[in-house]
Amino acid sequence: MKKFIALVLIFVTVGVVFLFLDQYKGILKADYLAPLRRWAGDDSDALIEELRKARVQYWELLDPSGALIDKGGVPNFSPPSTQVLRIKGPMGQNLYLRIFTKGNSGSMVWLIIPRALVVVSIIILAFSIAYFYIQMKQIKSIRHEVERQKQLIYLGEVARGLAHELRNPLNTISMNFQLIEEEIPKDSQLAVRIGRIKRELKRLEENLTNYLRFARPPKPQLKREEINPIVERVVRFFAPECKSEGIDLVLELGHGLSRVLVDEKQVEQALLNILMNAKEVSTRGKRITVKTGEEGSFVFVSVSDEGKGIPAEDLPKIFEPYFTKRPGGSGIGLAVVKRIIEEHSGRVKVNSTLDKGTTFTLYFPQAR
Repeated sequence: MKKFIALVLIFVTVGVVFLFLDQYKGILKADYLAPLRRWAGDDSDALIEELRKARVQYWELLDPSGALIDKGGVPNFSPPSTQVLRIKGPMGQNLYLRIFTKGNSGSMVWLIIPRALVVVSIIILAFSIAYFYIQMKQIKSIRHEVERQKQLIYLGEVARGLAHELRNPLNTISMNFQLIEEEIPKDSQLAVRIGRIKRELKRLEENLTNYLRFARPPKPQLKREEINPIVERVVRFFAPECKSEGIDLVLELGHGLSRVLVDEKQVEQALLNILMNAKEVSTRGKRITVKTGEEGSFVFVSVSDEGKGIPAEDLPKIFEPYFTKRPGGSGIGLAVVKRIIEEHSGRVKVNSTLDKGTTFTLYFPQAR
């Protein structure tokens, strides 16, 4: 990288120097034309200006017999272009001025080389800036990924401890409440309270399962599948929960979709997590729409809700572990979704408008 930047700086410096010489060499040549002032009389200024415009490189002043009176400039150039002018001397006598200008070859070399160097230098400089910008973005992305992996490793260690310390006691508590529930009247106040405790235990176990799934996700068992049957199963399973809360769940399946390489269970989990989020932000009378289709070389599944939307400043954070603004939320659901989709070589896209709703779109590459 350092050698590349040094090369660019050398090209730019050389180009600028040549451009400077090209712009100011006319001033240097003015010394060649200055002696003509004492021979050209009153018209000397106009004559010298014309010769400068003609890019005169060398001149000779002759008397009527052809004898050399004076000369100026640099004669060692090739091929020359010669022209003879008749001028009036200071005493009114006729004198002849033979001028030599650069030939086409020399002129083109002088004009094209420096300008080409400048253009090439500018192009190289532009490419180097773009390359440097891309490299910096990649380095930043790599650093972010390294930090993320460190966080996941730590989370995995914590999750293993949680699995051992919490899961077995939770199962024991749940089983004992089940036994107590069987021994008391179902319509008693105690039964209602036990039901609430069991629901909270179930929610706690689900959160623990999400932690474990995120920290130690199983490697996906990829198979060629059609996406529509997978989506239909999840929607059919989730529909009663939406119906009980007065939320309309709509399914719009695309036709003739390409097959995808997916792990059915993991895709179902990712889609279920998004549907649960959509239900949490939806109120009675609102709609959740699930669509499938194709976009380029990807098959997609989108989930749209009519909730409050996500503030723009929160969008970059929603897939980070533990980030949540929902009371009682774990901040793991969307992190699990992102990890599952990345394991499938896909991507997740989010569009959200405040007070109108949010759309999550999962993209899966077509199976080759």
